[in-house]
Amino acid sequence: LGVAGMDQYSIWSVGDWKRQNEFDRDEPAITLGTLAFMPGAGELAVARTRQIVQIRDRVTGARWADLNSPVPQSVNSVRIALDGSMLVGATANDMVEVWRLDKLRAELGAMGLDWDPKSPAAPARDESRGLAAGNFSLTLASVLGAFIFAACFALLTLQRHRTAIKRFVVAEAMAAQKNRELDTARAGLMHSQKMLALGALATGIAHDFNNLLSVVRMSNKLISRRADKNAEILEHVTDIEQAVLQGKAVVGSMLGYASDRADDGEPVDVSAVVEDVVSLLSREFLSGIVLTLELERQTTKVNIGRGPLEQILLNLVVNASEAMQGEGRLKIVGRARPLLPARNYVMGPEAANEYFELTVMDSGPGIAPELIDRIFEPFFTTKRSGSKPGTGLGLSLVYSLAQQAGAALSVESGPGQGAAFTLVFPVRPPDPVRQMHSAQKGTLT
Repeated sequence: LGVAGMDQYSIWSVGDWKRQNEFDRDEPAITLGTLAFMPGAGELAVARTRQIVQIRDRVTGARWADLNSPVPQSVNSVRIALDGSMLVGATANDMVEVWRLDKLRAELGAMGLDWDPKSPAAPARDESRGLAAGNFSLTLASVLGAFIFAACFALLTLQRHRTAIKRFVVAEAMAAQKNRELDTARAGLMHSQKMLALGALATGIAHDFNNLLSVVRMSNKLISRRADKNAEILEHVTDIEQAVLQGKAVVGSMLGYASDRADDGEPVDVSAVVEDVVSLLSREFLSGIVLTLELERQTTKVNIGRGPLEQILLNLVVNASEAMQGEGRLKIVGRARPLLPARNYVMGPEAANEYFELTVMDSGPGIAPELIDRIFEPFFTTKRSGSKPGTGLGLSLVYSLAQQAGAALSVESGPGQGAAFTLVFPVRPPDPVRQMHSAQKGTLT
């Protein structure tokens, strides 16, 4: 006996009147539900919702199938044909919904989904189920194989694209580096040509000017001998002597442009030379400047003469002081480098196994970007005002001496950011020929 209530269904045995099963309706309503038993089977049809008829197991309550009408309507009554081949539902709009259960079960059986495994057609359905399952497995395997192949091909293509992109990026970086090196070499060549022209001009002028200074100095000494008791004349003679000495210093600087190589003096410890040069600076020069030294002692000395190195340091320190107008922070850093530091060099260094980096940085107003490329040109200066306008020879002399020493040169600056001049000296092993020559010269002395 089946009882269809408003909120649940219950199945009873009429022999002992015990309840065999009960299950709730999906949509409790104010009207009673409807059900019908499948003839000679353990299934029943119930209106689980108002619009869906459901095939369920009578004892376990397992749900086998939901029957949805092409035109959903509220089902008021369910009936099943005596042979179980047809299910009919009466709807609220006076229509009849018909399901051919025999055809439905045949189609479900072909897919292995029949709800009655004990039916007489079970062997045929099992065979169909096995065939369908085999076809389904074969189809699934084919799909999975195609997916795996497509995924592998996509990964391979992606890997190739990534490799190509990496190679392209590396090639671009190498090309950019080569272009930078080419630009640096081209700028160095142009600057060298300017320096050669300036050197040829300076050599002729310097010799003639030096001869004139010698005549002036000799005449000045003769005057001093005869005016040893005249204080006014002696004062003028002293001024002339000082001017002659300054002129000789200018001549020495001009001759530095014409030199093909740096001073052949003994290799020097750059840090020691820096300390010596700083110790020579007057207190008045450093009165408003906070000087900081960060120097590493070298294990190997740099093959540059002491004189050229002192000229380089003095030019950079004096330029920094003038840029800061005597007040600010001046920092000199010297340290060994196993590899060439990555910088934008105005001039590259000679190849070496190790390097020594020397940086002179100030807290001045900095250099405008459009002027950085010109500051090493001879006679170019930004000091146009004041009692002592610039000559434009200091930084060009630094460039020339650094080039003769095989050193790299770079400058980093910006408006309001100060300026940092860096020289990177190649450190080479001692030259046996030079050592022998020095020893012979010392013996002859």
